[in-house]
Amino acid sequence: MAHQQFLNVIEGILQPDNNTRQQAEAAYNQFVASDPNQTSGMLLQLIQQAPTAPMRMLSSVLLRRRVDSPKKLTGLSPQLLDNLKNNSLNMIQQEKERGVRRNNCHFVAAFAQSLVGPAGSLNALWPSLLPSTMQMAASPNSGLQESGLYLLSILGEYCPLALRESAAAVFQALGQSFQNQTMNSECTALLMKGTICFFLALEPEKLSAGVPLMPLLMGKLQHLLQAGEELAAREAMQGLVEMATDQGVAKFMGPSMQQMVNVMVSVAGVSTLDTETRVVALEVICTLSENRPGLVRKMPQDQISAMVQLMIRMACELDDDSTTWPSLVFEEMDDDETDDSVSGMALEALGRLGTKLGGRSIVPSIFAVVPGMLTNTDWRQRRAGIMAIANVAAGAKKRLQPELSKVFQLIVPCFQDPNQRVRFAAAIAVGLLVQVFDNGAVQKNFHATLIPALAQTMLPSSGSAPRVRGAAANTLITVFRPNTDGDDDDDEGANNNTAAELPVELYLDGLLSGLVSILRESTIHHTVHVQAMDATAAVATAAGDGFARFYDSFMPAAKGIIMQASSEELRPLRGRTMQCIAKIGSAVGVGSSCAVFFHLFPMLFPMLFPILFPMLFPMLFPILFPIIFPILFPKYFFHHVNHVFKVHIN
Repeated sequence: MAHQQFLNVIEGILQPDNNTRQQAEAAYNQFVASDPNQTSGMLLQLIQQAPTAPMRMLSSVLLRRRVDSPKKLTGLSPQLLDNLKNNSLNMIQQEKERGVRRNNCHFVAAFAQSLVGPAGSLNALWPSLLPSTMQMAASPNSGLQESGLYLLSILGEYCPLALRESAAAVFQALGQSFQNQTMNSECTALLMKGTICFFLALEPEKLSAGVPLMPLLMGKLQHLLQAGEELAAREAMQGLVEMATDQGVAKFMGPSMQQMVNVMVSVAGVSTLDTETRVVALEVICTLSENRPGLVRKMPQDQISAMVQLMIRMACELDDDSTTWPSLVFEEMDDDETDDSVSGMALEALGRLGTKLGGRSIVPSIFAVVPGMLTNTDWRQRRAGIMAIANVAAGAKKRLQPELSKVFQLIVPCFQDPNQRVRFAAAIAVGLLVQVFDNGAVQKNFHATLIPALAQTMLPSSGSAPRVRGAAANTLITVFRPNTDGDDDDDEGANNNTAAELPVELYLDGLLSGLVSILRESTIHHTVHVQAMDATAAVATAAGDGFARFYDSFMPAAKGIIMQASSEELRPLRGRTMQCIAKIGSAVGVGSSCAVFFHLFPMLFPMLFPILFPMLFPMLFPILFPIIFPILFPKYFFHHVNHVFKVHIN
């Protein structure tokens, strides 16, 4: 009677009607509360005898919840526990439905975890489990083989400590499975996953016994790819990322890890594979380089060069449709430098590799290929060569500094490249290099090369797209304020020594011609105007009172922007413009700044004065304005308005 009632309850839980299901769940909870031992026994019986797969699957899930902690096992009788151990593996072997078998495997793994606890012995408490699991894994029956390998892989997740005591037997069983040449793709992927989980479960000192399995593991991976089972191969490769992350595995399986890197290089280099697969291969390489850089540095130089050259080749994988590249709006990151693009991930990987391996390992490989790329007729080759240098610079700073002259000889001519994306890459790369060498070495030694090239690029006569001109202006900000991390200085005295030492006067005409030409073009997107305005502020701060002679050319353009930038979208540009005016006033001195202020006062006054004096304005303005305004306000304005407009911008 109770069994039939329980069967009805399980059937009710599977019903789509909410009320029926809720009533059945309440009845099931009553069964558990009244007699957990009997409930577990009936669930075990249903797993073996229920007429439908959904009922057997649900019973397996519910039984797993009854045994998923050592505390719950204390409520079950010894007879039931023995019954569970004796019948669990039979449930897997007799089940025809794959989904139910997998649920039964999870039940077995959870039950084993609870039996063993934090320090128990699986061999002592359930001696038949591992031998039976490995016997299934070696079965010629594909269903049993799949279940055995799946159970072995999840045992490594549920109770890794329990596998350690049987390491020798597991190694032997895995070795035999790897020799199976008739194994299907799904079983092959499970074998790889189980092997990786087993490696991660072992004590580091026992891992050397797994070294002979690594060539077999890599061979199975390549077999999956050759068979077109890319998804299964990618899932296995995700496990390799975990292996590369684990310090113990990387340390005690060093030679195997180097072999794994070589295989990943070959996988990532296959352009016909999915982007995600190739990116995972790059991740394996980078993760191992980050966790065991010494191990990778010890690889032969030709293998390191193969890694570098692979990433550079992948950086060339761009669409050749130049019309899709947004050339009008300034964005510092190129569109292909995203997480879902081969080119972007390759450049990121190159940067990670350079940071961990250092310039001694990376720079020779870079210079072996980049000069030839920059003369290639394919613009993608030229762009990738430029970005390769820029991306490794941070990690190769010491090694690259003596080569800066050669670097700029390669990059600067690209400011006049026929392709706009190559020009953009050159401008961005110079800015990145200035940021990396933040001791002023670039400005001090190469200002005569870089500043005129940047100034020329900003002119409309250069033929550069607005985005390229914005990139040149953005780089100028870095050149004149290399230590500001992209933020505006809060103090006029914060001008860095590097900018102060530059012979700014030599370049003011060219710089201001380029910057003002951008600001005067009303059709240019406001993101480009923002870069030009910030660059003008940086140049003015560095030039000091030498900037005063450019008042007549700059101020009309600035005034036009303030008058026209009234929408919410243009609010940052308007604020940057007023902030730039304040910096110019601070730079050129009080005498010149008075003329600037009185020129703009009728336009700025309605907005500025209430902001500066929100509490005192209504009361004091009629009294004090005629007295103190002509004397003090221009100086106050230019020394402090910078702070106000930072708030306005934000």
